[in-house]
Amino acid sequence: MLKRCAVAFLAILFTMLNIIAVPASGEESTAEDAYVDAQQATDDNSYSTYLENHKDAPLSSDNIKIKVNGVLGAEKTNFEISAEKEGLYTFGMSYKAGDNGIDSFKVAMTIDEEYPYELSEKLLFPRMWQDEHEIRTDNNGNEFSPTQVQTEEYRYNITTETESEYNSPLRFYLSVGQHNIGLSVISGEMDVEYFNFGFVEVAEKYSKPSGDQLYDGDAVVIEAENAYLKSNYFLVPRCDNSTTRVTPYSATTSKLNYIGGGNWSNIGDTIYWKTPDLKAGYYCLGFSYKQNTQIGAKTYRSLKIDGKTPFVEADNIGFAYDDNWNTETF
Repeated sequence: MLKRCAVAFLAILFTMLNIIAVPASGEESTAEDAYVDAQQATDDNSYSTYLENHKDAPLSSDNIKIKVNGVLGAEKTNFEISAEKEGLYTFGMSYKAGDNGIDSFKVAMTIDEEYPYELSEKLLFPRMWQDEHEIRTDNNGNEFSPTQVQTEEYRYNITTETESEYNSPLRFYLSVGQHNIGLSVISGEMDVEYFNFGFVEVAEKYSKPSGDQLYDGDAVVIEAENAYLKSNYFLVPRCDNSTTRVTPYSATTSKLNYIGGGNWSNIGDTIYWKTPDLKAGYYCLGFSYKQNTQIGAKTYRSLKIDGKTPFVEADNIGFAYDDNWNTETF
């Protein structure tokens, strides 16, 4: 649960895979043989095998941006691209919803008429949600979460490794020359502005700034329940009136005063906040939070500011277990 924060996001996502093995005709097969065959087939088309096969390829430092400006659906759409440099590229899209669904979009992508690996058959792109109106109240002053609607803005997201707890960007190998890219949306319709084969800048380790660059003004407090965007329909403001440690607080009515908790637990879930206009300088970042789900352990969130990881340590911010609300400076 988060109460106060600056600009932050979490990237986590779980995917379950079902594998069915069919023995070749005319061969005797045991259950153990079928399992071995299925495991071998999975390994041969796995992401780890793909990376091993292209371990000598450099990470891309180029962007290949293709304008779409149209709706992608179940019917496969093909695009021609040209790579000037060999490398392992990330893949992202600038898009918004073209339908009224709730679940994330699943996109199938082929490169030169083939799926690069199994995960490319169902790349996940989240829908982006925002509050439709102000907080709702009843006649007694109790507050209720606003209705969630999909944003009308195009948002750019890079597809990530959904089976990894680190949620790293997926890589796709492109040799120099022309390539055919096939895209189809397995579930839903996406209004796509463009897609991009590109790269992710590698963050450096944290280094302490000089004293004359440090912000020394009043604290800038952002109420976390007032999120700008969320990547999950169920990430809505919630109420905890059991303590005065969270604000707003009322002893007589329910007040929405935090976001997260049990509905912020999926790998890939993202929350965005906007800051007010800030004075240039280096700020300390603090959180008011309660983490009472992982007993004796920490849960982790990763932080981006204006779409970039400010330093390596921001990729894994730990929140220790405690039944009480705490305030901690990162």
